[in-house]
Amino acid sequence: MLNSATLNLCSLMLGVCLAAAAAGGETTAETATGSRWAILVGVNDYAKLRPLEYAVSDMRALAEQLKAGGFQQDHVYVLTDKAEKAALLPTKRNIEERLDLVLSLVKPNDMVLVAFAGHGVEVGQTAYWCPTDAVVDGTADEIDDTLVSVDSVYKKLGGCEASLRLIVADACRDDPRRERSSVPMKLDVVADALANPPDGILVLSSCGSREKSQEDSRFGHGVFTHFLLDGLRGSADADGDGRVVLSELFEHAGTKTKKYVADEFAAFQSPKLSGEVSPGVLGFPITTSSRVVTNSIGLKLVRIKAGQFTMGSKENAEQLRNAGFVLPEGYDPSDEQPMHLVRISKPFLMGQTEVTLGQFLRFYHDGFKGKLDCEKDGKGGWGYDPKSTDKPLDQKPKYRPWTWGHPSQTNEHPVVNVSWNDAVAFCEWLSRKEGKRYRLPREAEWEYACRAGTTTRFWNGDDPEELATVGNVADGTAKATFPGVQWAIKGRDGHIFTTPAGSFDRPNPFGLHDIHGNVYEWCSDWYDKGSYAKASEVDPKGPVGPSPAGSFRVLRGGSWYDYPVSCRSALRHVGIETYRNYDVGFRVLCELE
Repeated sequence: MLNSATLNLCSLMLGVCLAAAAAGGETTAETATGSRWAILVGVNDYAKLRPLEYAVSDMRALAEQLKAGGFQQDHVYVLTDKAEKAALLPTKRNIEERLDLVLSLVKPNDMVLVAFAGHGVEVGQTAYWCPTDAVVDGTADEIDDTLVSVDSVYKKLGGCEASLRLIVADACRDDPRRERSSVPMKLDVVADALANPPDGILVLSSCGSREKSQEDSRFGHGVFTHFLLDGLRGSADADGDGRVVLSELFEHAGTKTKKYVADEFAAFQSPKLSGEVSPGVLGFPITTSSRVVTNSIGLKLVRIKAGQFTMGSKENAEQLRNAGFVLPEGYDPSDEQPMHLVRISKPFLMGQTEVTLGQFLRFYHDGFKGKLDCEKDGKGGWGYDPKSTDKPLDQKPKYRPWTWGHPSQTNEHPVVNVSWNDAVAFCEWLSRKEGKRYRLPREAEWEYACRAGTTTRFWNGDDPEELATVGNVADGTAKATFPGVQWAIKGRDGHIFTTPAGSFDRPNPFGLHDIHGNVYEWCSDWYDKGSYAKASEVDPKGPVGPSPAGSFRVLRGGSWYDYPVSCRSALRHVGIETYRNYDVGFRVLCELE
């Protein structure tokens, strides 16, 4: 029977196992250079406990960030109740088998991360984590067969050969049972198990005893998880050395969480760091920081590391339609095939957001001697006229990037009605101004930066409905103004037209905002439908000239108005060099010396 205490560990999100390489030996950033492993477990849905909101999304986001930060893709295991494979469902058996497997493979100097996001309970005097099949009010045998004790995890971690041990817990303190028991709660028992780990193991907890760990729908995560991920993306790099270490991560996530919860929830939540280890462990680099630099016109750029990825997709139109996408007539994604391995050999800087109207106007008024393509031919750009009953979205001579009918456009919005020629002219001007080479990204560089270590349709998953949480796409908000937009997703992001750059809090694992939606982004490449079959494996530059099919350049990323299927990471859209529209802009790349 449940004995006097329960605990909701609604986001027990990260365990990093780092053991001493030898008895009495110290662990330092210099000695810890082995492989990095991760086991991440997230449970939203329980048969006999109340469901959780963000345990699965916490684990998925963590997995994305770990891969972006140096963990090999095949060393990161994610078990959630949304998994398609039975072996990856978060049952006790699967969790313990995966844990035993990984710990049998680790070697001295390796890093092992063990994450659990879900409920926790205290039965008798033992603290347990609850897999999806947990039975907390059953017999002793049922409890033993379905729950994972915290002590057993400690024991397994203590016996491994990795070079550091850490558990990071984002934990709520309330009753997970669907029907609350009259048995009084002792909220500090499981907290004690986390606050007093065995020697050699660190525990970073999201809150102290008798505190509640808050979740926030604006983040789509627990508050602590949100700031932990933010820190791993580079915000915790307090000394600017290009890496995030554990001490910086704790300081960043702890301080931000405490202040945010006090301001937004009028509550107290104070993260804790517990355990006795060598002081050198606190200097262990958790991940390479995605450092953000700001140039002279206020354009922020994120450092993107070199690496490799699989470019393209293998889905056909029927498969996409069966997955719930509305497709344009004649839609054919075969130009995304074949999928092929690409290596980006050099790091680069990429715009954290699309170029804004304000930044573009600096160029337009500072040394630009010519005319934009929307000014040259007398046809103008494309825009919105609310008074038009037949064609509110149309091309008219009066439309420019700064006057196209957006009712609340500011200089912080992405610039639109910019042709490929205009975007290249901007990059050439910025290169002269900064003394560095700015250019449009190549198609392979764009997709590599967009995916940021992910392999799903979008960097945040496969479900188009989830796009509304990370970007400005055609959705229920836009459909209310434009009923003809039958392809919109049901979700609502609250925006009809473009949004100010970086409005959505969740960047991708490389730290890029608006990589899906808002406006299409020009790439430098010529377009050739069959170019993937003959592409170079290292730093492909695309075709050397226009294809026989026409003089088209590549556009990527989708927009606030177009079909959400066009927001996929692999999507290739095209336009001639003078093409401009109300949903076309660009993002810059800066080469590193």
